[in-house]
Amino acid sequence: MLYLANAHILVDRRQREFGKGSGVSHLFKDRALESARYLQKTGIFPADKCVGVRKDIRKRYPWVMLNLFTAFLEAKQIASDQTASLVASLFETGSLSLEARHDFEVDLYPYGVKANRHLLEIITRYSFEQGLTPRQIGLKEVFYAPALEL
Repeated sequence: MLYLANAHILVDRRQREFGKGSGVSHLFKDRALESARYLQKTGIFPADKCVGVRKDIRKRYPWVMLNLFTAFLEAKQIASDQTASLVASLFETGSLSLEARHDFEVDLYPYGVKANRHLLEIITRYSFEQGLTPRQIGLKEVFYAPALEL
């Protein structure tokens, strides 16, 4: 699976030293500004994480994908609830404006193929356009059929 790195440069770390004077730097000087610009322009916050399950595991334990997906969703909800609890006092005291509350409600990291279909199709298109794949690969070729509904 190919993913867009969140405005980072990709380097084979086995063959490159990092640190001051290495000549390796971020693609954009202000990554936060560039991420915000790209989100505003496209509605996409680039994905940079993926969980995969080997075919032999999926065949042996057909329930594993749904269970993993459910577990990740539950963990995400716990983290979201904790964040909401932590920032609630900032809204109540005026440290954060009430208008900013909406920003905390936006889900920048939707889980699942269904929720990320638009992004995944763009990734496969970019991969083809940039010569990383010989043709644009369909999502049905990449994902296990039941995962397309998650």
